Amino acid sequence: MKFYSIKRDRLVDTEEMIAKYGTDKAIPQLGIFDLSIQPDYIPIGFNRLVNNTYYPVQSYLLVKYRAEQALVAAGYSETEATNLLN
Repeated sequence: MKFYSIKRDRLVDTEEMIAKYGTDKAIPQLGIFDLSIQPDYIPIGFNRLVNNTYYPVQSYLLVKYRAEQALVAAGYSETEATNLLN
């Protein structure tokens, strides 16, 4: 499981939580919060939600690149693919 450390502005995993704090739970008093989702990507930022959890924000540059490549493979020119996604 992953958590958000507001003081370090990064993800903290369960192993680090247990090693440093002896728990696998969030510790809001130390600035370590639950995430609203468990990301399978490296977040570019975190948004605080009303339920005191944080949402890990994903960069969509890689997703856009892959979509462009799929359009090119489907027969569109690079210019057409780029224009379709902008």
